[in-house]
Amino acid sequence: MYIRTLHIEGYGILQDELVEDLSPGLVLFTGRNEGGKTTVMEFIRSVLFGFPSGRGRGANTYEPVRGGRRGGRL
Repeated sequence: MYIRTLHIEGYGILQDELVEDLSPGLVLFTGRNEGGKTTVMEFIRSVLFGFPSGRGRGANTYEPVRGGRRGGRL
């Protein structure tokens, strides 16, 4: 599988983010602490395997912090 583009409409602290032209192979996301790296990883997991329902104990559903629709596309 090759992900070329990420468009995050709303997911946790990320809103209306677009990352295009990801190269094939290994891609690294780097940034400061609390910059959203884990949120991007969880977004990709959620799109591929289903968004968390929030029913589990301690589950983070990554509702958009600034409101709006949760989701996006790969």
